[in-house]
Amino acid sequence: MRVCRQLLSAVVIVALTCCGSGGSENNAAPTSIAAPAAAVYAQLKCKNGAGRTGFYYLPEGYNTKPLPAMLLFHGTGFNGKYMVDLFKAQAAEHQFIIIAPDSNASTPEWQDYLDSPDTAHAEDCYKEIAGLPDVKIDQDNVIAAGWSAGGWFAVYYATNNSLCSSYAVIHGGVDLNSLGPNMVRGFYSSGTSDNICGPELVTEAEQEVKELGYPTKLQIFDDDHYDLSTHEKKTIVDWWL
Repeated sequence: MRVCRQLLSAVVIVALTCCGSGGSENNAAPTSIAAPAAAVYAQLKCKNGAGRTGFYYLPEGYNTKPLPAMLLFHGTGFNGKYMVDLFKAQAAEHQFIIIAPDSNASTPEWQDYLDSPDTAHAEDCYKEIAGLPDVKIDQDNVIAAGWSAGGWFAVYYATNNSLCSSYAVIHGGVDLNSLGPNMVRGFYSSGTSDNICGPELVTEAEQEVKELGYPTKLQIFDDDHYDLSTHEKKTIVDWWL
């Protein structure tokens, strides 16, 4: 009986000791987890030499993890806001950031050389969004995508900028003299009803780039030059991501 009492006392002491040692851990404040931030759809602050800016979009929950980013370049006579509106639904669904600068309103729009105002402004726009509180960009997943005249600029910008991991020329072409050393993959698209940058022109551009060793993909859609279908936009985003 005495042995049993001694064993029981030892068990009680051990139990009390364990509870006491773990008390501070159990009472520790829980690690706070940031609530998903609301989506942001707004104008950029930085301006180019012509006083133009651009637009950007951050999907809901952008503050919770690093996100891919799409640099979007508009066509002649359009602006960055138009491009954000084109791809905003895809950005919300697939969780990526859109940064869409305005061109410097040069002739032609989007001057594709390294020290051009357009190149500098595109870089400034990217830095502005990358520097926002709670924004983290997935540095391994940045695409430059351009529609029409912006397509020429997109392939130049991506192949001359190690920031970019891919590019998309949407109903546009390419200036072979502007290609740079960044041999990233590229997507080329056109539409069967496009009478400005139709399948023949885009196919020729894609083949010329491919012959130089750049990895490319071409797809023709049932679209015209100005109305990009949801199917085309989805295909481009799926290929990218």
